[in-house]
Amino acid sequence: MTPPRLDGKTVLLTGAAGGMGSVMTLALLEAGAAVVAVDRDEAALHALLGRARARGLEAKLLPHRADLGDRSACEAVVPGVLAEHGALHGLVNLAGIGPTVFSPDYAVKPVRFWECDIGAWQRLMDINVRAAWILAGAAVPAMLRQGWGRIVNVTTSFDTMLQPNNAAYGQSKAALEAATASWARELEGTGVTVNALAPGGPTDTPLIPANSPMPRHAMIRPEVMGAPAVWLLGEGSDGFTNRRVIARNWRGELPGAEAASAASAPAAWPGFGTQSVRPRPATT
Repeated sequence: MTPPRLDGKTVLLTGAAGGMGSVMTLALLEAGAAVVAVDRDEAALHALLGRARARGLEAKLLPHRADLGDRSACEAVVPGVLAEHGALHGLVNLAGIGPTVFSPDYAVKPVRFWECDIGAWQRLMDINVRAAWILAGAAVPAMLRQGWGRIVNVTTSFDTMLQPNNAAYGQSKAALEAATASWARELEGTGVTVNALAPGGPTDTPLIPANSPMPRHAMIRPEVMGAPAVWLLGEGSDGFTNRRVIARNWRGELPGAEAASAASAPAAWPGFGTQSVRPRPATT
């Protein structure tokens, strides 16, 4: 199938120089988007620029070094993009850190939740959850003014969210999954969509340390993230919202809407049912 085009679109992508981030950045550039690539690793951003240059795509790559765990730096990102480019069409919240923030050996020597350093826990939550909240909150008013926008939150599988000894990472992604569903409902009918994108299992990126007992060859390749990210950020996904797309299930031979339908389900697992009893609003 002919891949969708994103010409004229400006996309802000966080964690852009990492394993999945670099894949999505290059895919978006190939599709014609201008990409504001945010990452805290200056050397990795430089390497990403080199990869883009090798493909003749560097003109639309806009590297931006920022530590999203720093609230002030995070709050400055979207206003800076709008001031420089005048519009923001897409936001991909990918930036995240894992349990290595508690211990580099967590994969072979688990850190129990009661053993976690609270400062490290707070930093993980600031980057994995608070940054996405700040960026989306700053981006949505501009998207609403233009009547069109896309937010893609990179989450994880349900079993990872519940996995023991995962030192807060799973819980941070559960928060982002819940945010996806509630933001999407608040934005229904506005032209701004919100979806979750997950690789569908352990992925061969630096987030999983080299000493992990899981064999690298059996992990999902980060390249699976490219095609669904491009489709979710394009005009062909109009009306597609409040869904979780599993990248490993994306079938590139299908038209985008069919591939998305086959690879997705409602965000935040509403099929588990309503558990609360909510009083109806009083009427006069």
